[in-house]
Amino acid sequence: GDDAVVRVWDARTGAPWAIPVKHTAPLLLAEFTPDGRFLFHNELWARGQLWQFTQTDHPGPPIPVAPEARAAQFSPDGRRLATGGHEPSARFFDLETGAQAGPTLAHPQPVREVRYTPDGKTLVTATIDKAVWIWDVASGTLRLPPMRLRGAVHRIDVSPDGQSLLTLSGGAFLNVWDLAT
Repeated sequence: GDDAVVRVWDARTGAPWAIPVKHTAPLLLAEFTPDGRFLFHNELWARGQLWQFTQTDHPGPPIPVAPEARAAQFSPDGRRLATGGHEPSARFFDLETGAQAGPTLAHPQPVREVRYTPDGKTLVTATIDKAVWIWDVASGTLRLPPMRLRGAVHRIDVSPDGQSLLTLSGGAFLNVWDLAT
């Protein structure tokens, strides 16, 4: 939040679970892996950080990944982090090592959103030039030509069955797309 502190709470009890981690700038996003072992967050104008949680309430030292990440999502299996940001590319990082893993997905403009399909085989990205891209994760190739929207893309999401893509663009245009076509 605006106070630049990451707090982790136990959802069952409502009690703090981990010690608060203070930062130097407001946070833009924070996300846990599906199994809760890792937390990724980034600060305004700073590098993204990946923290590993163990059985204690203290996170391990940050794992340096995703420079300039402004969008991120963990793979459904919890082994990789997909990121986008100020650079015109999306990247994958291995959570155990922090190293880049897999192909770099080149875009003509900075990447604003990233979302995996539930099977983890496809990554959907959105760029600041009103386009949505659908990628094969293993090969790094486009599955379909980029989709051009009517306005800046504010949000994308994939349905739980992986068949549909929701886009919110231009502040008022909500569309649902068939990911197979």
